[in-house]
Amino acid sequence: VNSIESLNEDNQFQIVFYNEAPIPLTSVRGVSNRMHFAKELDKSRAKQFVRAMIANGGTEHLSALRMGL
Repeated sequence: VNSIESLNEDNQFQIVFYNEAPIPLTSVRGVSNRMHFAKELDKSRAKQFVRAMIANGGTEHLSALRMGL
């Protein structure tokens, strides 16, 4: 959350949580394969996304890394 708050509006970001499958931050329109500009609305949604995430299951790194790249 601190990292999200430190971004300025020129920055772009994406968040991918993962356990058995990657879970990306989606846009307002439900699109998950794009970067988000660090405008206040997107930063607020990202902070809600992070706070709502619950650790669960195993860790399948490869699919999340592929999505991130």
